[in-house]
Amino acid sequence: MMRVIMVSHIPLPGNPVRGGVEAVTLGLLKGFSQCDGIQVKVLSFSHDRDLTVQLYDNVEVCYVKKKFRVRKMELWLHARKYLERIFKEWKADIIHIEGNGSSLLLLQRELASRTIVTQHGILDRERKNTSSLRRKMNLWAAQMIERHKWPLLKNIIFISDYNKNLCKGIDHLKWAQIYNPVDDDYFTHKDNGGRGFYFIGRLNERKGVRDLFRAVASMPEDVSLDVVGGPDVKEYMTELEEIVSSLPAGHIKMHGWQSGERIRSIVEGDCCLVLPSYQETLPVVIAEAMAMGKIVIATDVGGIREMVEDGQTGFLFKAGDVDVLKELMTKVMALPQDKLCWMRDRAKALAFKRYYSETIANNTNQFYLEVLENERG
Repeated sequence: MMRVIMVSHIPLPGNPVRGGVEAVTLGLLKGFSQCDGIQVKVLSFSHDRDLTVQLYDNVEVCYVKKKFRVRKMELWLHARKYLERIFKEWKADIIHIEGNGSSLLLLQRELASRTIVTQHGILDRERKNTSSLRRKMNLWAAQMIERHKWPLLKNIIFISDYNKNLCKGIDHLKWAQIYNPVDDDYFTHKDNGGRGFYFIGRLNERKGVRDLFRAVASMPEDVSLDVVGGPDVKEYMTELEEIVSSLPAGHIKMHGWQSGERIRSIVEGDCCLVLPSYQETLPVVIAEAMAMGKIVIATDVGGIREMVEDGQTGFLFKAGDVDVLKELMTKVMALPQDKLCWMRDRAKALAFKRYYSETIANNTNQFYLEVLENERG
């Protein structure tokens, strides 16, 4: 029986999913629930209380109460020791850390050969695409931690060609490229055939949300946009709210952060995800949209070009080009029904082939076995 400790932040029961890493972790755990020969204990740090939840028969989640207000201190002074203790007590085979940057504070030399890190973000690219000084400083500090800890890293999972090709100094690493998984429930989603649009994610500059709002503001009132997510910077959110308040009611509908079940309900009348980001690695919202049979309008940046087939499962455009974004949204509104159905069916078929959670879980488990075999010589 393979015993795996996974470290990732996931929401407490009943709380909404905030961001791609949380969604990816939950999708992977769903996949592991369908796999034989593996037990997973998830450590989720920085919560307001200690709580243990049996998520599936073979998956247990331990929510660990925060000891320090600053996340980096929490990881270095508390989480690192907690992880080491659980690894020994539970007699685990593998440690799997979902996330890079500050998360690498958890790396320990004596456990490095059995530790795997999934790299989700490209920190220097994220730093270049934010104007918030505080955010820039946090990302810079995370980069310094990553640079310092990198020599200790032995095993890594890349989620796209994009981040693998950007990563330097991997000759000493054992690596695998494994896509982000999608929760099975997205594949069973049914909608009402509407032509609405939606966006899911953090409301910040990197995601290009201002561009999307400006495009929608210049379109007819019958164009609807559902927005799921929350802000990083208060000033940016204020600007978005000013745009929304100037428009007719229902033109842009703000829903805040929501659970996966609630998201699928919100987008029932939408046929298209719009993601106008300036930088992405492999956004899980695109994989989720494809699994639901939605087409995608997105910028041709980062790993997005690995996901969206231009003209077949969606449309790509240059980041920042609001006029072309508006043209593409208008084009989707006017697509013949048979063409739209063909694109949606193709998107769903590709999502099942690439992102189905049980397939991704089996690929990940296989990498665990390879890491163990490599560690044992």
